Amino acid sequence: MGAGFWAKKKLGIVLCRFKSASLQAKFVAFFMSHLHLYTHADFADLPWTQYRQGAVLQQLFAPLSADGKLIHFATNAPNQCYLLAIDDLLLPLVEGNSRAEAATYLSSPTSQYIDLTIEEIQLEIDDNNRLKPFAAPVLRLAKRLCKACLFDKVLFVNNWLVSTNLYPAISEAQLQAMIPWLFQHFPQHAIVFRSVNECDNVQLLAELCALKGTPIISRQVYMLFTQEEGFGKKRMYKSDQKLWQKQQTYTWELIQNPSSEELDRIQQLYNQLYLEKYSSFNPHYTTTYIAALIQSAWMPIWVLRHRETGRIDGVSALYACEGVLTTPLIGYDRNHPQALDLYRYLSFNLIQEARQQAYPLVNLSSGAAPFKKMRGGIPYLEYNLAFYRHLPWWRRLPWQLFRFFSVRFAIPAMQRYGL
Repeated sequence: MGAGFWAKKKLGIVLCRFKSASLQAKFVAFFMSHLHLYTHADFADLPWTQYRQGAVLQQLFAPLSADGKLIHFATNAPNQCYLLAIDDLLLPLVEGNSRAEAATYLSSPTSQYIDLTIEEIQLEIDDNNRLKPFAAPVLRLAKRLCKACLFDKVLFVNNWLVSTNLYPAISEAQLQAMIPWLFQHFPQHAIVFRSVNECDNVQLLAELCALKGTPIISRQVYMLFTQEEGFGKKRMYKSDQKLWQKQQTYTWELIQNPSSEELDRIQQLYNQLYLEKYSSFNPHYTTTYIAALIQSAWMPIWVLRHRETGRIDGVSALYACEGVLTTPLIGYDRNHPQALDLYRYLSFNLIQEARQQAYPLVNLSSGAAPFKKMRGGIPYLEYNLAFYRHLPWWRRLPWQLFRFFSVRFAIPAMQRYGL
């Protein structure tokens, strides 16, 4: 009898020790799945081609082989990155930095749930709201608690350092193997899956909850079903289409070999929108990161170029996965006299690409709710799925606090104000 027979027999003996069928299933998943953690020291020799999206990941992460620090890609992301391999799947992991101040909300729960919330309350909530004056002091007090409880000691799974992380196909068995493996290798960290929404991640959301993950609200996103019958006849779609066809000033270009000046211009346009208009807790992307995106072709970058001057006045990076298209990096010249038209061009290009490439779903992300609703965007809640029950009681406190705040206040406020 071969080694395979005896391996199966030993597995059967061990399974008999588990009375629960669910525990047996988890053990089988853990036993049968191959998991490996790659650190930055492994990036140079990592067998990239063995994995799905391996070539893309190589272009993005291999340049970080010196120290594995994401600060090379975003100056306010002082975080270590790893790669987790499970079977033929390779996922980026981002480790939170509990000592960092003013880190991007993409890698810091404190920045997302405290600092970003304070900014949004100041911008979105009416001054006549009697609770508004008390919100910021209460949140700053909560921030002190979060720091004391090491709230930022987390490990993010599938974090690509973008606002909307799209998920590849992950089986239930792979999740059942992955979660306990991460507990074992990062026992002092909360394990967090970002960008899990109630529209295209329904199954993933249910499976993570079944594994005792806790859904904590992240934001409200707007989803657009571009392949539905009659979409091309909608009033705002036709209006945007007519606006684009009427203009003779700009042309769209898929940029491939940008000059240093063009990289600076793309960064400037992104900064005008994300950092100056919205929040400094958005990622401060470097031109190194923008160049890596272009080189990898993972997130093709389209630029809106002036026909006569050659100047770039708009930029949109398109990110697709499993039939979903989104644009986590956009920008336009907000000082331009026709700034609103530029934004409409960006929006129309995203929708047109989705229709032409037969992506049935567009994730329009959050913000600009009236604009997105007028174009058919349907609101869905997006969560951070957090695993923290293995931590000491005092480490669980901030997670429990924000879970309570999420259900009691944040979700009703997002649905009411379209945050």
